[in-house]
Order: sequence, then C-alpha cells, then structure tokens
Amino acid sequence: MTRQAGILSRKPLTFLSIASYFLFLCLFASAFAYPQSTQQLQYLFFDGYYLENEKGLRLSSGGNGQPTLDSTANALPEQERTPAQLLETVRRYESVISSIIESTGTYEPDLIQQYLSLGNAQQQAGEYEQAVIAFESAMHIQRVNEGLFTLNQVEVVNELIDGYERARNFPEADKYHEYLYYLLVQNLEPDDERLQAATIEYADWNLEAFKRMIFLGEEGLALSSNLQSGPAAMLRRGELIPIESNLSGEIQFVPRAAFQGTASMAPQMYRAEQLFDPRLKRAEDILDKFLDSRPNDLALLERKANIIQLFRTQLEEFVSSNVIGSNISASSNRLTRSVTALRRGYNESRDSFIAIAEAEENPETAATAYLDVADWDLLFDRPQRATENYKKAWETLRGAGYSSERADNFLSPERALFVPAYIAYKDTRQFQDIKGDLDIPYIGYIDVSFDKRKNGSITDISIESASENTGQRIKTRLLGLLRKVKIRPHVENGETQELKGIKVRYYYSY
Repeated sequence: MTRQAGILSRKPLTFLSIASYFLFLCLFASAFAYPQSTQQLQYLFFDGYYLENEKGLRLSSGGNGQPTLDSTANALPEQERTPAQLLETVRRYESVISSIIESTGTYEPDLIQQYLSLGNAQQQAGEYEQAVIAFESAMHIQRVNEGLFTLNQVEVVNELIDGYERARNFPEADKYHEYLYYLLVQNLEPDDERLQAATIEYADWNLEAFKRMIFLGEEGLALSSNLQSGPAAMLRRGELIPIESNLSGEIQFVPRAAFQGTASMAPQMYRAEQLFDPRLKRAEDILDKFLDSRPNDLALLERKANIIQLFRTQLEEFVSSNVIGSNISASSNRLTRSVTALRRGYNESRDSFIAIAEAEENPETAATAYLDVADWDLLFDRPQRATENYKKAWETLRGAGYSSERADNFLSPERALFVPAYIAYKDTRQFQDIKGDLDIPYIGYIDVSFDKRKNGSITDISIESASENTGQRIKTRLLGLLRKVKIRPHVENGETQELKGIKVRYYYSY
C-alpha cells in the first residue's frame, strides 16, 4: 500500500459539492470585514503551503492545488449553471410534478424520479430545506408503491442524508443514517459485500457524529438509549471534576455537585472507561467484529486507533478546562499515564500495527505499518520507541533494494507532515470532513516559521505576517494547532533529525 505524500483520507459518506459549499461560505460573508464569531470559528480549518523551495507544495493535512484567496474563481466548475438557470430548472420540475399529479394522482411512480431531480436542482440552488422536502416526497411515494423496506429506497435515503447534511441538520441526517443501515441489514445477507461496506460506513458516521457532538456542539446527535449515556452525557455537559488518586495515580471523575455542597450522599466516582461515549462504543464494536476475521486489515486498525485518539482528545480538553476543584494541573500531560483505558488503547493498537509489520511480505506495506507504529508512539509521547520503529521502516525498505535516499523520502516526504495521517486534528480539513481536493475560497492567511524536534513537536513558532483583517483569535487557533500536532521527524540515512527554519503559509477558511 502506497501513500501519496502522506495523505491517507477516509472518504466521508457524503461530500459538500463545490457549489453548495461556496453557498454555505457565503452565509458567513460578514467574516471578511468583521470579527469572527464563536459559531463561525467552529468550522475553522487551515491549509498550509510551504513558502520555500517547494513551489507551493500543499501540506498533507488536506487539499491540493494553488490557493484562491477571497475568490470564487475555482469554487464553481465551468459547467455550473447560473442562479437564474438553476431557478428556471427548479420551476420546470415543479411544473412537471404538478402536471403528473393532476393527470395520474399523487402516488404515480414516475413522480419518484421527478422529485429526486427537483431536490437535486434545489440543492444546487442552495434551497436545502426545500430539497429535503422533495426527497421526503420521493421516499413516501416509493414506499406506497413498493413497500416499506425495499432496497430501491437506498438512492433516495442517500439523497436525504446528503440533503440534511447540506442543510446542516445533522440530527435528521443521523436518523437516515440509522434507517439506511437498518434497511440494508433487513435486505442483505451478513456476508454480502454491500452490507459489509455499509457497516464500515456506519461506523465512520458514528465517529463523524461524535466529533460534531463533542467538538462542534451538535448535542442533538447524542444517543440516549445506551446505558452508558448517563456518565458520557455528564462529561459532555461539563458536570464532572477530574481527580487523580494519590494511591493509584489513576484519574477518576467526580460529579461537580459534590464540590458545590448539593449532593445528598457520597459522590459516585467514574473511571474513564465508564465515560466512553456510546457513539465511540458503537463504532468500536463494529470494527472489532470485522477485525476478528480480518486482523491484518491496516485500514480498519487505523480507524480503531482514531477512536482512541478522539476519546483522548475529549478527555484532554475536558481536563484542561476543569482545573477548579481538581488536583490535576491544566498544563500536565498525565492522561496516558493515568487513564487505564487510554494505556490499553495505545498498547492494543501498537501491538496490532507491529504484528502486521512483522508478518507482511510486501516491503512497502510492512514499512507503512512500522510508520503507523512510530507515528502512534510519537502521538503518545514515546519518542524513543518512535525512533526505533522509524529505523525499522527504513531498514525494511533498504532490505528490499530501496536506495538510502528513496527510503528517506518514503519516511519523510514533507518537512511538516502531521502524523499520524489516520487521525484528525482539530482545525484541519480532515477533522471537518471536507474533501481534500475541493478548492475553497480562502478568507485569509498567516505566515509562520518554526523548527521541528525529533520527538515530533514544533518549537520556536513565530508568526511572520498575516493577511489584512486576520484577527487574534484566528492566530491563537493556529498557534494552538501547531503546539498540539505531532510532526514526523526528518530522516537522513535512516536516522531521525531535527529540522530548523520551516516556513509555511497557512490559509484559512470557515
């Protein structure tokens, strides 16, 4: 398996079209002239381009091609119709639908395709709420004519999912993700490849829903039926205080009410694994079932590792914002050492990556697995282990006849490569699930310089310049991202090295 410049993208279930994403950005046009609101910055992401010697090479955190700053030149394909043409198309479909209803009735099967076409035209015109009404009408007619749970509904259900996501109504999109999975389970055999692919996509959606719920405030995506939802909901709402035991060193979580004198009895103490959100648990259970029969599937293992990192990120943000009443310093990195669930998740993923690397005959796949191990070690602040596994990846390629230079380039294709590639850092395209090659008009940019250390951290970060109207909040978010990410060390002759004077222009949009 070969990675292009470190890019490993998990394809989202649906992508915003170029036109619809531009229309979405236009909703926030005031951002070009006024300070950014908290709601707007929920969707912030940065795209980096090297400023020296790389001819504008795009960093691997998402996207390709040359940037277009505050421009719609590359936001719409040449064949895209004008707003007037789109409106005319919508009205034409509405007229055809009215004629069919008048002549043959409201449940005429031909109306299914007409409503689907109408909904697609309305989406292109930015009429997202009207589009989902059209898709709902198509689905209703289809169920009347063909039955409640038929495979023919798959197309219209996918359109409904896409429509509600474009309308940013994620709770409704979630209902149809659930329904689509149920529909396929009812109609396909367990070993059917279509069901297996849909099941993995369903796991991916639960990860996406978790991110939106925890980090973007989409509380409507919470699951309430699971027994674990009580402690998980308390964690989401900030109702717990993290406390590190003086005896065991383990972090436990105590209801905030116990510190406010409102609890009537001894407080319940929760271990971190009890706070594991049902969304993550659902995705993990699905992946574990596949891994029982496909233990060497690297893509599945990378997905599972992402679950551990998402939970870790949630706990990190929670602990850092709950210092009052806690005996844990906001600046201390104790989670992996003090949370059994994270230690176990780190070790299990690491062992699985190593097992693939040691058993794999294809040298590039084996080297990739060793890179996964090393990047994972960096993420969990194990730099010595990471160095050892970068060396193993290099030696694997050299043993297969790669030149030293080619092996070095395989390990470090870029100077500022965010790793692991299979996890998503906040404030990146990958975290927002925006298609990597979708060319979006940027709002501004920030030029920075920094050094990278062998342990994967960035040091000596300096903002050199920024575009006009770039506010301090944007700069702070970029600095926070760069201080949090891990960067793969530079490799020369198989040895990891520090690298100084990296210069990057980070374009941003939201």
